[in-house]
Amino acid sequence: MKRSVVRALFGLVMLPIAATGASAQPLPTESAALPADFAWTWPIHTGDRRGAFEIVLDVEVYGRIRRNDLRDLAAFNGGGQMIPLAPRNNVPAPTSTWPAVDWLAAPTSQDGAVSQELVLRLRRDPSGSLRELHLDNSDRNPPEPSRNLLIDLGERPPPVATLQLEPADTGHPIDVRVNVLESDDLSHWRSLAHGLALVALTDGPVRIERLRLDFPASRARYLRLMLVNGSHWPDLVRIAREQRDAPPVLRRMLDLTGEADGEQAGRFVYRTPGPVPIDALTVRLHQANSTARVRIEIRERASDPWRHLLWLDAYRLDRDGGELLSPATTFAPIRASHWRLSSEPALAVAPTLEAAFQPDTFVLLTEGEPPYLLAAGSVRSERPMFPIDAALTTLQQTEGPDWQPERAAIGPGREAGGAAALRPDTGPYWRAGLLWAVLVIGAILVAMSALRLLRRVD
Repeated sequence: MKRSVVRALFGLVMLPIAATGASAQPLPTESAALPADFAWTWPIHTGDRRGAFEIVLDVEVYGRIRRNDLRDLAAFNGGGQMIPLAPRNNVPAPTSTWPAVDWLAAPTSQDGAVSQELVLRLRRDPSGSLRELHLDNSDRNPPEPSRNLLIDLGERPPPVATLQLEPADTGHPIDVRVNVLESDDLSHWRSLAHGLALVALTDGPVRIERLRLDFPASRARYLRLMLVNGSHWPDLVRIAREQRDAPPVLRRMLDLTGEADGEQAGRFVYRTPGPVPIDALTVRLHQANSTARVRIEIRERASDPWRHLLWLDAYRLDRDGGELLSPATTFAPIRASHWRLSSEPALAVAPTLEAAFQPDTFVLLTEGEPPYLLAAGSVRSERPMFPIDAALTTLQQTEGPDWQPERAAIGPGREAGGAAALRPDTGPYWRAGLLWAVLVIGAILVAMSALRLLRRVD
């Protein structure tokens, strides 16, 4: 009998240990996410091409995203498998264009310098560009073939750090050295670079060519290219400057309509459709010829306290058949969903908040077979961190620094998982609770059995 009691007591002691071990077992591994795990999907059109593509989010997509970090945005292939999609972190490099510059040859004296006694006659077209320059040299030394080229960059000269020279196709070799100088008045010159090589040599199938002059950036109106060592200019067809054009920045506008707060006159609340990165705000008052001082507050969730963002003076004035609005106020991007405006004096009608933002850009790698889908809105699934930046860097090294991914189009959206994708998965929690309930009941039964045995022994 005592042995039975010992066994019962041993079972009572081991039961919590077994329960702890059971509860410590990892839950079953989550299955791979599917499009149905997200509320909405949109077709991604890549034009039957594969590779890397750029996707720019629009307001409709933002309206289905629930997380401020945008991790509930994913992409899938035709087999329902999640494919690489990540925010584009690397900034597109500026592109280069080569507009032509106005240039002409200037006479030079035998000592290699431009004569100090010159009669200068200029002719310009209506746009101000230099079209003709005449220099009458009164120096006693006869002029030689010009070793100086004068470049006029106009009344508002752009910054210039590189020139590209295009010689005529005469077949003659080119191997000269060039000094570059700058001036604002054609009288006082400052040196920018010495002995820059200008080379175009051919020997059978081998050709060595450098027809580019690089020097410190200049904003002077005039540049002077002067040959050294008594050489002569080749026949030139064109001289162009490098213009570095920054990629255009996408900007979008979003009008937010307010509703009266009800707790205080002149206070209105606004909602954004989703985690839009707003970075500029214009307050458009309802009535013309009105003004008010307004305070803007924000919060991420309805349960959060309001946080002060800024004060600004808003006005709307009629002027010469048009209207004059208070300027936009800029700030760091904010993804707040709730906005509140308080006005002094109290406004009777809610102003319109004209919000400006730069939409998020993602890069997609078309792994697997089409059709490809963009999916958004989930509380149970999230996009993993795909290391796409490394792939983009390799592509730019292979294709050239100016390479950029093509932009894919997003088609009409449709509901996928719908509201079910936005409900938390409570399965693991109730299963764990049920397990503990069974264990507790079992422990109670074992304890009761042990007590009965102990009474019998007594």
